[in-house]
This record gives sequence, structure tokens and C-alpha cells, in this order.
Amino acid sequence: LSSQPVDTDRQSRIDRMFVLLADTLAEDFDLTDVLDQLTHACVDLLGATAAGVLLGTIGDHLDLVASSDENSHLLDVFQLEAESGPCLDAYAGGSPVAVQDLRDSHDRWPEFAQRAEALGFRSVHAFPMRLRAEVIGVVNLFHEQPTELTPEDARVAQALADIATISVFQLRRLREREMVAQQLQLALNSRIIIEQAKGMLAEL
Repeated sequence: LSSQPVDTDRQSRIDRMFVLLADTLAEDFDLTDVLDQLTHACVDLLGATAAGVLLGTIGDHLDLVASSDENSHLLDVFQLEAESGPCLDAYAGGSPVAVQDLRDSHDRWPEFAQRAEALGFRSVHAFPMRLRAEVIGVVNLFHEQPTELTPEDARVAQALADIATISVFQLRRLREREMVAQQLQLALNSRIIIEQAKGMLAEL
């Protein structure tokens, strides 16, 4: 039986990206830098023309946090302002949304499809950033030609989105611990001041 040739160089780059994302679990890191590297890795590893990352905020809104180029930035901003597009559907449903040819999606997202084509994109794939039942964002891949991702590329894209999700949760836990530590220190300092004041009053 013949087998598909393995692109060892591409596999090495995929492995390095996973190592980079995994490294963020062991130490403090700049989330914006990591997600920016993720968008460029999607372009490099998955053959996308451009990529973007959106994260959920308080109130279940999405914010654009990273883009690989200006056109994808503009398109993601348009999705958020119009409150319509593949990324919002992937975020709401927690499942990938594949648009192989935007010419077939004018009924579903008429304004988005028109804007995407005007910016030079003909295909969009949105992958939810999820951990168990919680979805915290979306990774978007944009192509300038109608594109159907291979099952392998779809698995890599979702895996990148998933490990980036763990990185976000890790950072949030670090920030929460720092906040709790600060609150405890403030409480301790207040307690010390109160005890000192009580001691001074007892001497009067």
C-alpha cells in the first residue's frame, strides 16, 4: 500500500508552534504576542492567506486581539460591527464553520460575503477556542481562493485553537491568583494597622 509523503519540514514547524504555545503554560507571558504568533503560524502552516483571533469579553462580546494583515483585521472588525459572519456563528455554536466559497453564502451573510470579497477573500474557516463546554473565542482562517481544508489541516487548526485556549485560561488563572494575593496583602496590612491602633489606644 502506498502512503502519502510526509512534509517533515512542515511537521517540524507545527511541532515548534505547539511547543511555543505549551511553553506559555509554565511561565508568565504576553498574550497578545502569543496570539499574534498564532495568526502568522496559521498562514505559514495551513496555507491561509490571512488569519485572525477574537476573544470573548465581559458581556459575551467578542474583541479582535490579533490579525496577520490589514485586510483580515478590517474584515473581522466588520463582522463584529455587523454582528454577523462565520466567526460569530462558530463562537455561538461552539463548532467550526467552513465557508469554502463565499459566493455560496450571500443568503446567509449577505453583507459579510460582499465585504470579504471586496477585501480579496473567497473562503473563510472559523474554529472555536473551546475548553470542554466553554467557548472563549475564535480563530479565523481566510483564503483568497475557494478552499476546502483537508481533514488533517482542519485538525491542526482546531488543535492550535484548543491549546491557545488553554494558554488564555492559564493567564487568567495567574491574573486571578495575583489579584487574590493583592487582596490578602491589603487585608493583612489593614489588620496590622488596626492592631497597632488598638495597642496605642490601650496605652492611653
